[in-house]
Parts: sequence; C-alpha cells; structure tokens
Amino acid sequence: MKRLGIIILTFAVALTLSGCSALDALLQVNILKSLAAVSPDEIKSADSATLLDLSASSSFYETLAGDAATKTAALDTIDAALPGANAVDKQELLALAANIELQTTPAGDLINNIGSLISDLIGGTEPSAADIEGLVRDILPDSVLDADGAIEKDAFLAMIAGLEAADDHYIELGNTISTGVYAPGINFVPGDIAQSALVTALVVAIGDQGYSSTGEYLYALLTVPATSDPATFAFPVMTLGTPLGNLLDAANISF
Repeated sequence: MKRLGIIILTFAVALTLSGCSALDALLQVNILKSLAAVSPDEIKSADSATLLDLSASSSFYETLAGDAATKTAALDTIDAALPGANAVDKQELLALAANIELQTTPAGDLINNIGSLISDLIGGTEPSAADIEGLVRDILPDSVLDADGAIEKDAFLAMIAGLEAADDHYIELGNTISTGVYAPGINFVPGDIAQSALVTALVVAIGDQGYSSTGEYLYALLTVPATSDPATFAFPVMTLGTPLGNLLDAANISF
C-alpha cells in the first residue's frame, strides 16, 4: 500500500515542480455544453463528425455508460473514420475515443480526484508517510466503493481497464503531434488531455506484476494484506518525441 501511495504522491508532487503556468494548463477543465439528452439511436446512426457534436452533451457519456452495444458502435465509428481523417478531425476523434473510455467507467472520476489532489498540493504541505494510505483511499472514487467503504472489485477492474484503453488512444494521439503542437482548430483543452494521459500512462507502467491484469494486481495490493509491493517501478517516458512527451509539450508542460 505504501509503495503505491508513494508512486502516486511522487507523480503528483512532480507536477508541482513544473511551474504555475504549466499547472494552470494541466488543471483546465472542459465545460460540457448543456444540450438535449442524446439517445442510443442517435449515437448508433451518427457519423464521426456527428459524434463529435453529440459529445458536447454530458448525456452522451451517460448514454454510452449504460449501453455497451452503443459504446462499441461509437468506438467502431471512430476507428473507421481515422484512416481518412484530416489532422484536426483525427486528433479530436482520438481524444473523444479516450474520453469515452474514461467517462463510461469510474476512470473519469479517478482522473478528477487526482486533479483535485494536484490542486491541493500546489500550495500545501506534502503528506507524511502515515497519511499515504488515506491519501490513496481519498483518490479512489466513490463509484468503486460500497456503502461501507470497501472496494467493489468489478467497478475497480472496470476503472483500471478504462484507463488502459484510454492510454492506447492517447499513445496514438501523441504520435500525431511529433512537433509538440496540435493542428490549428482543435476543440479540446491540451492540459486536460495531458493530465488524463499522465494518469493512464502511470497505471499502464505499473503493470500486472505477475497477476492476470494490472487491475487484478492493484485490487490485491489495496485489499489483500499479504500482497507484495512492486519490486520495481519506472515512470513513463515523458521526453519530447515520445507520445506522452508530445502531449505534455503541447500543453506547455515539461519535467
């Protein structure tokens, strides 16, 4: 537990060293427009451009979260559109695909909680080692906890799987901006993408540690006292020219 807490805490503290302007960029939040509720039929029949329009409504993600077939249809539509898309559309569609994976699982709540942690650390004092377990518990979203505060395994595994799936899209997105600059006219906040990509890359970097999945390993780490901490852990590569480094650079963040 302490090792996982130190990993997350070090990650958060590292961000505080990147300067206020970078943190401002990282902590920007996209405000979803208030639109009429989006139905499953609208999503299933939509082309990629229409999906981008529909995603401006918060109900878009609510609809996808409650309908696995509709979510799959939306992601398939995005995948089919990517090969022939221009630079702006491709980047927006990849960002949308990642956001679908996050916002239709508890992963989106985890991203928000880590963002709040970073905000708290900007002007605060680093928690002591004794606080780390509580810190990690605070980061876990209510959506993966039952009424007694115990971790619900299925929800937890869905959260980790959502982070891993989103990471695949962020890698592809990072590879589209080798110069560290998005195409002119993109309709998302680079800092928002950078924050989410950092978290997803961090989880993927932890690995499964010999378990059947990263989710199973982290679940055991948080719930089974005898589970060993990771023997090794390497932070994701963040240098310019790598997918994650490109996403960070596009948000004016560097380490």
